[in-house]
Order: sequence, then structure tokens, then C-alpha cells
Amino acid sequence: MEQSRMIRSHTIFLSAFIFVTGFFVLTPTTLGRAATITATSCSVVDIQSAINAAANGDVITVPAGNCTWTGGVNIAKNITVLGAGIGQTTLNQNGTFFSLNASKSRISGFTLIGNGNLILFSGQGVRIDHNRFESTTFSVAVYADGNRAGGLADKHPEGVIDHNEFINGRVLVTGDANLMANTIWSQPTNLGSGEAVYVEDNTIFWNVFGNAIDANYGGKYVFRYNKVTWTTANATGADAHSVQGSNRATRKWEIYNNTFNRPDAGGFVAIWPRGGTGVIFNNSINGNYTSAILFDNVRSFSTSTGSGACNGTSLWDGNTSGKLGWPCRGQI
Repeated sequence: MEQSRMIRSHTIFLSAFIFVTGFFVLTPTTLGRAATITATSCSVVDIQSAINAAANGDVITVPAGNCTWTGGVNIAKNITVLGAGIGQTTLNQNGTFFSLNASKSRISGFTLIGNGNLILFSGQGVRIDHNRFESTTFSVAVYADGNRAGGLADKHPEGVIDHNEFINGRVLVTGDANLMANTIWSQPTNLGSGEAVYVEDNTIFWNVFGNAIDANYGGKYVFRYNKVTWTTANATGADAHSVQGSNRATRKWEIYNNTFNRPDAGGFVAIWPRGGTGVIFNNSINGNYTSAILFDNVRSFSTSTGSGACNGTSLWDGNTSGKLGWPCRGQI
């Protein structure tokens, strides 16, 4: 069931990478040239050494073991890094394990234990799958950040984050906190396309304040087929921020076919889009909430630092007569 749904759900998305972005993992020519390099151990030194020795398209296998890292590895090429499986290759530290920069790489088969931004990427064609992320405080397990050094000048991060287990960790998607956010907002919405970070078929749980996914600064995501459970009050399932400071809101979101569970009383909101354009459908929302789905625009009722209110006086906004600034910058 898992395998068949994964193939079906990725067919359109991954085909786009083959013909548009040349996603290396799926092209037969690249597969024919790929070499397999086995890291000596799961230590940060041995894995970085294997990465340094790899060429584009190569596969690095990491043996089972339990290793404590001090610092992370950097990947600036298009490779696959495979652990021995969840519970088999376990890495520990507070900080970033894998920095993928703008590479089209895959990370699979690890248990990552620690607090912080555990995996970072800024490119397109990334896949992060079949891992387990464990944190004791609320952390960003996977951060797709177009503002990072090494990102592409006018491109939003793209990739698939699938079949992972998250404990007290979320996915965070940002376009860019600089002028690139304006470029993202000037582009067509293109709902249903591969122009987003896809988060699907994951199991997500937390018992501290947090959420399953969030976005800002022109971020684009698709959140589907996930099972989300949390046991803490005043927390949100799927979030999308509005304008913060002098920047831009989340650009687009697609939230469908998920299950949201809040087993004890006092939940806040299951789905909370505050900016951008998107669709929400066919979700199962179980438990007690202040609102199952909540829409708002922060600048309509508060003044954020550097942004001012959407009240008819800001040059950021449409300021239609008698409509309190409408349309507001970045609003739904």
C-alpha cells in the first residue's frame, strides 16, 4: 500500500524533474554511471570523506551504528546518502547533520536525534525519505530555505519529504527574506505543479508547543497524506505565515488528504493559513479545537515591526475606498 501510493503520488511531480530540471536520481543515463561508495563508519568524518570522494550520481552507503557528531556534513553535488535504516544508523547532536545547499540529493535511512535545524536544503530535486527525526524541544527537522548561501538566484526550493517519522520536529519552507520573495510573488501560482516542497506520507507527533509545517517569505508547499498528532495546547497543525516585518507572506499552500488528531481537549487550530493562495480539501480533523480551520491576515488587526497596519494608509496595499486597505499585501 505504501509503495503503490508513493509511486502514484510522485508520478507527475518526479516526471517534471526529469524533463524540466534533470533530476539526477531518475535519469537512466546517470544511473548507468553511478558508483557506490561505502563510508567506513557513521562518524561525521567518515561520511564527509565519502561525500568528498563521490561524483554526481553516486550512492554513499552508511553502515549501521550509533554515532555522536560535532558539526555536520556539507553536500554540494548530486548524490544519494543511504543509512542502514531507521533504528539502524543513528546520529546524535544538537545542530545540523546534513546541509544540502543547492544540490539535488537524497537522504534516506537515518535516525537523527537532536535539537535544531537537522537537515537544510536550498535547491531543487531533493528527496528526504524514510528517516526518523527525534527532538526533545521543538525543532525544525527539515528546513527548505531559499535564502541560504548556495541557493539559486530566483528559484524556490523544491523536493519531496516523504515516509518519515517526526517527533517534536516540523518542516519549515521559506522562499527568501530578500528581494527574491518579490520575484516569487510575481510568478503564477501554478497550483498542482512541482514548484513547491512536497511533504507527504509522513507520521508527525509532538508533545511540546509547535506545528507540523510552516512557511514564510514566499514559501510554497504541498502537505498531503500525512498523519499528524499532538498532545499540547495552543499548537497548530499546518500553518502559513502572513507578512512579517517588511517582507512577504507565504506564497501558496495545498493541504489535502491528511489526518489531524488532537486527542485531548484544548487544541487551537488544525489548519491556519494567514497569507497567500491555496486549497484545503479532504482532510480528517479529529478532536477539540478553537477553530478547525482559521484564516486571518495579521496586518488587518495588528502592527508588525516594519510593516504597519493594513488600514488604507500603507502604499504596500491596494487601499480600495471604504475597504480598510483591501487588498492587503500578501493576504489570502
